[in-house]
Amino acid sequence: MEASRVNSEGDANDGEALHVTNSTMLSTEPVIKMRERLQALKGLQLKTSDLESQFFKELHALERHYSTDFSKLYEKRNEIIQGAREPEETEIAEEDEILKDIALKMSGSEQPGVPSFWLTVFRHSCTLNDMIRPYDEPILYHLQDIKIEYTENPMGFRLIFHFSPNPYFTNKVLTKEYHINSVPSPFKHDSEIYKCLGCKIDWLPNKDVTLKIGK
Repeated sequence: MEASRVNSEGDANDGEALHVTNSTMLSTEPVIKMRERLQALKGLQLKTSDLESQFFKELHALERHYSTDFSKLYEKRNEIIQGAREPEETEIAEEDEILKDIALKMSGSEQPGVPSFWLTVFRHSCTLNDMIRPYDEPILYHLQDIKIEYTENPMGFRLIFHFSPNPYFTNKVLTKEYHINSVPSPFKHDSEIYKCLGCKIDWLPNKDVTLKIGK
């Protein structure tokens, strides 16, 4: 009788243990499945980041490859802006209302070429217009040309600003260099500028607008 009760209790305990084990397996299986899904998504994102990194490297190489051709067009543009020559007939594009309005405003100048071209470009740029402050405009009036150079090591580019003689600084050229991060990262979806280096500006006495703004 005692043995029978022991066996009965043993069977009951075994049944409870089996039930607990099955319940545990049922409760942990969804967690494991979800974890595997998330790990798979992470793996795909890492592969996406590697592909994006390769894309931006090749894009940068393509920009460097075409930079010479672009420079030729930019040089022709600068010749017209500075009044070195008049445009050829084949260079003249179809006029639009915006150009008519701008031409009307700029036609009163007796200077050759297209005076304050870059200041006008900045004013009409959706991206740059909000960045221009009132104290920038007199300086940008003297901006003659903007060039770009692409660098390979480190990967990036350099903007070169050419200025006419002006009452603000003695530099004829100002530069700003940008370094682009080419290391894959799952948390970025575009080429990332991680460093920006500006040159020294030789301000004339009492003409440093950055100091005036800082006061």
